[in-house]
Amino acid sequence: MKRLEGKVAVVTGGNAGIGEAIAKRFADEGASVVITGRRQQELDHVVNVIRLHKGTVLGVAGSVTDDTHVQDVIRRTLDSFGKIDVLVNNAGIGAFGKRLHETDDTTWANVFDVNVTGVFRMTRAVIPQMLNAGARLNYQCFFHCQSGWPLWFGSLHGIQGSAGCLHQGGGGRICPRWNSVQCREPRPYRYTHGGLPDGKSRHASDDSRAIRDPSSWETGRGGEYDSLSRVG
Repeated sequence: MKRLEGKVAVVTGGNAGIGEAIAKRFADEGASVVITGRRQQELDHVVNVIRLHKGTVLGVAGSVTDDTHVQDVIRRTLDSFGKIDVLVNNAGIGAFGKRLHETDDTTWANVFDVNVTGVFRMTRAVIPQMLNAGARLNYQCFFHCQSGWPLWFGSLHGIQGSAGCLHQGGGGRICPRWNSVQCREPRPYRYTHGGLPDGKSRHASDDSRAIRDPSSWETGRGGEYDSLSRVG
């Protein structure tokens, strides 16, 4: 019996990249997979590939920025498979190439709407279905879900992440005398795959070049997304 036999998984951003690799891996392991994405043609391609390999898959085109789409994903998943066991919040975008002081409000809002609020929308919609099915939720702040803690932690870590990037890589180029950002992180970030030239895992402070210089990042290599889909 395959590891995910009988499970139903929803993967946002499953039309390309890491999301595509995760969807294919889950299908190979026996799960019924629902993938979402904004680009219909890419979505159809992934659906066809999974079906070609005898996998069970449903594609739902749309954006996690649209709550109507989110509700449609939930409805069509339940209509087709009757339950939801797994949610992979993979959909994400970036405004790479723009420095902070060159970023306008619209760009900032768009990124957060997909990467943060989109995760909130999908998780909010899926949790009741998982609870109804008796699923166990791997959600670190679940016991605080009704007290506002997820909102507070989400906003706090957004600030910490932005400030951390300024401290590690942006300050010197924005202002030569800028050498301090007053925002403490609870623990150092770790880069566990492809972030450093030698592929090793270490604290960000051990090799700030990996953050300062995007040319040192390992991206776009064949098989990398597939490797990430195996994690865990």
